[in-house]
Amino acid sequence: MNGFVQCLYFAFVCLCAGYLKDDRFMADVNLEQYYIIEENALSNADILLREDYFAADEEEDQKEHLRHAPNLTNFKSVVDETKLVHSLAGPDLDSFLANPVNFYHLIRRLDNGWREGLDILLQTKPCRQWNLRSISARLRYLKNSLPGERELIRIVKYIASLQTLYKLKAEDIADGKVGDVVSVKPLTLEEQFQIIQVCLTHF
Repeated sequence: MNGFVQCLYFAFVCLCAGYLKDDRFMADVNLEQYYIIEENALSNADILLREDYFAADEEEDQKEHLRHAPNLTNFKSVVDETKLVHSLAGPDLDSFLANPVNFYHLIRRLDNGWREGLDILLQTKPCRQWNLRSISARLRYLKNSLPGERELIRIVKYIASLQTLYKLKAEDIADGKVGDVVSVKPLTLEEQFQIIQVCLTHF
């Protein structure tokens, strides 16, 4: 076990020592609801994420426009990742949501990538210039429905409780192996450090 995994394991164990060891997280949180929120956000991105919807207005200088135009590169990578994940999860959604590492990734993607992404979509011409209120209202509703730090902390708690209850190896958790279900992708080093930081900061 390398030094990093030992640190991860230590953080999990410290957290679990004071955590109620049950499955109430799964009962309290509507896992499928967050998946549907992301699907709806993705549908709106498919419609609105067009270069011409971010182009300069007729009376606007191109150089001036570039100073305030949003950078779409990061958001497009979020959209591409979401499409891939949903294509893999779709045939067996229950198994996908049963893996807490998948759900951690979902919460993190919604809170980070999609929160900023929905703001970007609100800057498109249909929302900003054409004043299509139904689209703007839908995007704002989705943004207000996004999970945040509270939900992220809860999923970290849940992962930690599983590690203690079922004596899971820290390496397996990092690889996304929980029970018989393997996550769509493993935890990155950045995500593992974030989990450690959540543990040490909030508990």
